[in-house]
Amino acid sequence: SVAADVWYTVVGNGANITASLCGAGTTYDSKIDVYTGSCGSLVSVVCDDDFCAFAGPSEVTWLSVAATTYYIRVHGFGGATGNYTLNVSCACLPATITCPANITVSNAANQCGNTVSYTPTVTGLPAPAVTYSFSGATTGSGSGDGSGSFFNVGTTTVTLTATNTCGTASCSFTVTVNDVQPPTITCPANISVNNTPGTCGAVVTFASPSASDNCPGVTVVSVPASGSVFPVGVTTVTSTATDAAGNTATCTFTVTVNDTQAPVITCPANITTGNDANQCGAVVNYSLPTVTDNCPGGTLVAPVGDNNAFNGITFDVTNNTAGPITLTSFRAPIGTGTHPVEVYYTTS
Repeated sequence: SVAADVWYTVVGNGANITASLCGAGTTYDSKIDVYTGSCGSLVSVVCDDDFCAFAGPSEVTWLSVAATTYYIRVHGFGGATGNYTLNVSCACLPATITCPANITVSNAANQCGNTVSYTPTVTGLPAPAVTYSFSGATTGSGSGDGSGSFFNVGTTTVTLTATNTCGTASCSFTVTVNDVQPPTITCPANISVNNTPGTCGAVVTFASPSASDNCPGVTVVSVPASGSVFPVGVTTVTSTATDAAGNTATCTFTVTVNDTQAPVITCPANITTGNDANQCGAVVNYSLPTVTDNCPGGTLVAPVGDNNAFNGITFDVTNNTAGPITLTSFRAPIGTGTHPVEVYYTTS
């Protein structure tokens, strides 16, 4: 350009800026001034005459303030004019990057992880390129900062790297996703079986309760376990599902073993005896019948004390239940025909 007074603008970047007329295209005794401010109230920042040679081109360098507009004035000494070439260059600012603090979140519903967003602070000129790398519970790498990625349950280390022509900077932080969702478990239906012959119970097997979880690794334990010997009566089975994070869920069902085996009783042999002297009968002593059963608690109802006589027989009735019982009738065969009977009872 050939002019007595030409103005240019440049915006500061926080680094040194150089405005030079020292190239081969400048053919006269040039001068250069730099200002801030606005028209009518400019403030001089730096100026030069003859930086490159006496009565020759000029060059200035100043430390700029980021986002500040600077006005560059090109003119000539003593009003000289001529051709010139103006080169404006900005110093490079090394890349810097600052990571956020460590992050901890819970899993998203029914997911074995969660989407996590974050914002690092990146500076440098030229503007740095950022890349990320994940290691640990989540792996992967790529361009950008990786914010908004899906992170698996567990702890992932995030490494961020910023690079420009002045250098490279890195930082790291962790993203921890906690599994707070318990598993689900469904027990089989209640089970009812008969006792195994000769035993007071039965071996019972059942299908393992079904369990599911948002993460793999759920286990199920039932107490008592399938294949155990269950006693006669009702037993409650408690099944517990536990996931890899230690969250649990339980369900229950019952196993009922019915005692369908009758006891075995053995009576003594038939007895024949004569009457007692001057009596129309006789006192007869005999061994009590023997009783066996697959379960304990069988009761023999029979005369006790061997005090059987034609004038009275005593029976012992034992209540083996949890509550009271009601006797509505009993049967006592006495030979043939009809015989008067008187009943007396005591309780204890």
